[in-house]
Amino acid sequence: MVSNDYGRHSSVTSMLNRLGWATLEQRRENQRLTMMYKVVHGLVAVSTTHLTAADYHTRAIAYQIWSNRFNVPYKYSFFPRTIPSWNLLPAETAEAMSVDEFKHRLP
Repeated sequence: MVSNDYGRHSSVTSMLNRLGWATLEQRRENQRLTMMYKVVHGLVAVSTTHLTAADYHTRAIAYQIWSNRFNVPYKYSFFPRTIPSWNLLPAETAEAMSVDEFKHRLP
């Protein structure tokens, strides 16, 4: 609708690129990372007993985390899916002072 391109063979990917919009996959990833930011910073009431903060002296970012192995049925749930992406964030992103600042620093 935005591009006014209703062709049968129109490419959604090329439209997204032309508009400079993120893909659905990227938007979902950013939402998961934003929720993880809120969990790590204690902004939501989510149990983190199964998460452990990494040793600050050996990690690039203070908020890097790891978790015990998850059972196979849960490997695509929130924590197992989000922790690897979270740990790849640059330190300045994970250590943002607010949720809005964090969102602006995401790719």
